[in-house]
Amino acid sequence: MVGLRWWNYIDDDGKSHWVFEARKGIQQNRVNPYEAQIFWMALVLCPILWVILFLIGLFGLNFKWLLLVCIAIVLNGANLYGYIQCKIGHGQKLSTSLTNMSTDFFRRQVIQNVPSMMTRPSPPTSNMPGQTNVI
Repeated sequence: MVGLRWWNYIDDDGKSHWVFEARKGIQQNRVNPYEAQIFWMALVLCPILWVILFLIGLFGLNFKWLLLVCIAIVLNGANLYGYIQCKIGHGQKLSTSLTNMSTDFFRRQVIQNVPSMMTRPSPPTSNMPGQTNVI
């Protein structure tokens, strides 16, 4: 529709490769600007709509729908990211970017949790190990 496509393939070594392509030159002129505008608007508005539904579900305490909404946010976000990579034309791979983001997230979580683990008091121990609270 807008002359962009992206996909993933696994090579013989088991490594994941992401490919981002865009039409260039004369072929790019065949793209209808109105269709391209509708495409990009829908591509950006869908994740925003899912985030709004996530907030409604979170504040409305409808936790059973949050998993579905989270999956939709991730999938729509990945699709948006893939098409933006095609449009911009960066050679950075999606898998490398996602790995870096997850590594940074876990690193921050460990750094935040280590001080609290060191200062946390140990749980109280019972002096009578065989006694239960049965009447």
